[in-house]
Amino acid sequence: MAQQLVDRFTKDMETVLRELGVSDTRIPKLMRRLAGSSQDLLTRYETAFSQGEFALIAAIKAALPDETVNAELSSRALASYLRLCADSLEQQPFAALQCGALKFPDATESR
Repeated sequence: MAQQLVDRFTKDMETVLRELGVSDTRIPKLMRRLAGSSQDLLTRYETAFSQGEFALIAAIKAALPDETVNAELSSRALASYLRLCADSLEQQPFAALQCGALKFPDATESR
């Protein structure tokens, strides 16, 4: 199932790149760069998530393209919602994941 998701995402990204005018010869290089960038970001989030709320807020703030005064508030709200989602997902049975029936909390429930 995971490989099917990766394959589908890859195919969709290649389509988007082609629609943006990227040549067929450049697509593999760009896909590798995108994959590496995504992996780096996920690794930073994983590390920050394990280090606590302030580290997660800082990681989100660093990744968001928001340079307004709301960046801190946005990062705090998103970090809170991510924690709420993680707590909620831990309580759900694996069968819900297998059949695609996971339930995510309403964003207004964030701490």
